[in-house]
Amino acid sequence: MIDRALCTSEFTYFHPWRCPACGQGTLEREPDTLKHWPAQGVATAIDEGHIFRWDDYGVFSGTLKCSNTRCRQGVAVLGDYSCREIAEPAMAYEHLYSVRAFHPALKIIEMPPETPAPISEALLRSFSLFWSDHQACAGAIRVAIEGIAGYLGEPRVVGKTARSLAKRLKLLEPRHSELVEAANAIKDVGNEGAHGDEVDQTKLLDCYELLELELRGLFNNDAVRRRALIDGIRK
Repeated sequence: MIDRALCTSEFTYFHPWRCPACGQGTLEREPDTLKHWPAQGVATAIDEGHIFRWDDYGVFSGTLKCSNTRCRQGVAVLGDYSCREIAEPAMAYEHLYSVRAFHPALKIIEMPPETPAPISEALLRSFSLFWSDHQACAGAIRVAIEGIAGYLGEPRVVGKTARSLAKRLKLLEPRHSELVEAANAIKDVGNEGAHGDEVDQTKLLDCYELLELELRGLFNNDAVRRRALIDGIRK
């Protein structure tokens, strides 16, 4: 399940994000790689005493590395920073970070290995967009729903006729009513993004969590594994 505390848009310290490569280790900040680049004129204004040090802001970049010694995947991170004064000690300040990109992208949810490419690739695109463009992220998640509809036997094009996602989901409803209810909710958020409406981050995380549940039901083969375990116990 999603650890929403790791998806906050602003933070004062780097979270222990899970490695996107091995999924086992956590990402640790590489020493001396975190760089702050003040916005135009800010450094000069601070040096000349026109603004305080805690009024500093600009962009940052850094490198993270997986804590798993068998992996050691590197991840580049960049975004915006600002500063704010803290009460103790006097004249002290701290940095406030807002991530705009990870490369390679962090996996917001786990996908079963059996997840078909049209679904998994759309979600991987959405993970890259999550930190920088909520509208585009919602649209990419909607593409994953298109992939699910295709996997369940309702392709987008039949013959020479293109069909809407809403129609395809309606055709699936008699066989997959609960999944279709979830898919329609996610689709509607994707439509908001496509129409240029603001998409709240909390709503995106709700979509991800709901989609993770549906993917687990479709591709984890829990029923097969359950039967194998029962048969093994009864031997």
